[in-house]
Amino acid sequence: MITRRSSSRGNNSAYPLISIKIYQSSAVCYCMSEDRYAYIKDRIDHISDVLDELWNLAEKDEMVSPDEQEILENIQNSIESYQRLASKIIEDHDISDDDLEKLYVFEKQIVQSASSEALKDGYISGEEGDLLQYLLDFFTDLNEEKE
Repeated sequence: MITRRSSSRGNNSAYPLISIKIYQSSAVCYCMSEDRYAYIKDRIDHISDVLDELWNLAEKDEMVSPDEQEILENIQNSIESYQRLASKIIEDHDISDDDLEKLYVFEKQIVQSASSEALKDGYISGEEGDLLQYLLDFFTDLNEEKE
């Protein structure tokens, strides 16, 4: 049985917004776009909230089934991996279009992985479907906000 882990949102460590890379004898300054930094930081914060919302949804009927727990654990592990990737991108200071694409692809993989977990027994219950729909709607809304 899994237990609810607290979200990692409380970490407000500041990341530098400028990176200096030295090539041979010249220093080149790459300024991290504050917009890209804020964009990724915002995604980290939002994705931290989704797990709590999914737990609330699963507990709505006052019972979390073993299948729901497996889906939630799968999502939780995926979110933690996503947060590590996003934090690494921020720490590297030079946020490229490829980095943003990696995050977007990872978000799709979170939904796909949770869906695969739900289908392991060949059947998606109403409660499992509700969790998957909420997760899909969350990422759809998150991506529409940024367009």
